[in-house]
Amino acid sequence: MEDTPKGRHGHCIAGIVSQSQTFEIFFYGGEAGSGASATAYDEIFILTLPSFHWIQVDYKAQNPRFTHTCNTIGGSQILISGGGDPTSPENGGDVNGMEPIRADPFQQGLA
Repeated sequence: MEDTPKGRHGHCIAGIVSQSQTFEIFFYGGEAGSGASATAYDEIFILTLPSFHWIQVDYKAQNPRFTHTCNTIGGSQILISGGGDPTSPENGGDVNGMEPIRADPFQQGLA
């Protein structure tokens, strides 16, 4: 696992003040390349400030995302919305298809 994200586009970034009053910038998803040779990512990296230290979050990647948005909510959470998922059957594996992905599993809003 690398500690620094590879070059990409279509990722999202959101920042949160940490408990120690430093700042953490969360960097999620994105894609490298284009067309059939594009690679979409399901990775989270955190850039800690003021130390400028990258940390890759260790979790089981399941849903790569690109051209989505990240928004800080409640001061301690990040909401990720929209974008594409090349693993979605509705998308046919086409990273640039941008068809609707799937129904919202949370019928009553946020979990």
